[in-house]
Amino acid sequence: MPESLVLQGFLENTSFPSLLRTLHHDKESGELTLTFLETKKSILLKEGRLIFASSNNPDERLGEHLLRKGVITVEQYLESAKRITPQKRQGAVLCELGYLSPERLVEAVTGQVMAIILSLFDWTMGTYALRFTELDETNLITLNIPTEDVIMRGIKHIQSWNRIYAAVGPPGTVLAKTEECDAVSYRMKLNEEELHALSSITGRGTAADVCAMSYLSNFETYRLL
Repeated sequence: MPESLVLQGFLENTSFPSLLRTLHHDKESGELTLTFLETKKSILLKEGRLIFASSNNPDERLGEHLLRKGVITVEQYLESAKRITPQKRQGAVLCELGYLSPERLVEAVTGQVMAIILSLFDWTMGTYALRFTELDETNLITLNIPTEDVIMRGIKHIQSWNRIYAAVGPPGTVLAKTEECDAVSYRMKLNEEELHALSSITGRGTAADVCAMSYLSNFETYRLL
């Protein structure tokens, strides 16, 4: 086993949100690689902060991402794809051709990176491995989003009731806030309904009590919890 490999395992034994939370809490830096069948996705972390992500899935490349979003046309996609070289990425080509402004490129790459990360919240099978490595951010457009907010956005994509129920427990489960709950929720972009539901957690009431006081549906309240 390479000495740089510091953490590895199976997603079946944990969850992607829990894994991210642990790496963020421990302020880990390095490259986290997740693999399922032929698909491999990597996330770069710096002191627990998610700064970049990549995927070997062709449909998750920048050009395809922009095409799906309607930012570029098929003709622009094909023309820019022909000019990609090992030294020049498609984003740079799109800017050179005048199809994207530098500001729009930053927005596009950020959206692409977020889409790759959010897609991993649906993974319940596969392997993960974290390697300490020197991170070169020179040519990277990096994320500037709190990790807690990324995790919350990802959890909102989860539609599996079984996963949510397993994390929270039955309606009679008594809920209490952790010491860091208020500080963490402050860094997340929560709406008024979500903040109201969290304020209902007293350390004495149950999940059913929070659901009864929440303006959200029971499913959304459980997912928030």
